[in-house]
Amino acid sequence: MAGIAVLVAGGLAGAGFALAGAVGSDRVDMDSDRAFSSAAEVRGALPEGPQMPKGWQVGDRAQAAASKPSDCDTAECRGMLFYGGDSFGDRRSGEELRFTLMAFRDRTSAVKAFKVVTAALDKDSVTRVTPPDVGAESVAGDVVDGGTGHGTQLFMRVGTAIAGVLYGGSGSGQLDPHLLGDQARMFADRIAHAED
Repeated sequence: MAGIAVLVAGGLAGAGFALAGAVGSDRVDMDSDRAFSSAAEVRGALPEGPQMPKGWQVGDRAQAAASKPSDCDTAECRGMLFYGGDSFGDRRSGEELRFTLMAFRDRTSAVKAFKVVTAALDKDSVTRVTPPDVGAESVAGDVVDGGTGHGTQLFMRVGTAIAGVLYGGSGSGQLDPHLLGDQARMFADRIAHAED
């Protein structure tokens, strides 16, 4: 999971909270077999500032959309065509959301990569938590990263893409148990519409 962990985690740590609420969309196909055809489509599927909680600011959009990272030659990267990511944060609370989108050439490649990601979560220092019902399939876990913060990582497969949402904070405050599910639902809908 080294490739995916580096692409997604970006330094948040884990501690437990339960994910609340089923999330999904009745309006779009969460298991499309249409692949993204450009980095611009990936960029268009990434969340934007107006979709974040009030007061949150854009973080690092330097990797907003690009071709597959050249150093990602592990099993979870096979068939990956494009990669994109962005982050948003609240300076007052120290909370942060990181979004990652990995677009694959076909659904079969995405399904295989998702299995690798899921298996890797069990091997790492992760406490599994029940994920929200989002995308075609999803998995979530609280991760440990040197004790620098607390948070939960969610991976979901939406058609030919795997998306990651990392929600956490560097402070000692309580995280909103609904925010990860709400943001994952919004992201899954954006991805599904882009694949449509």
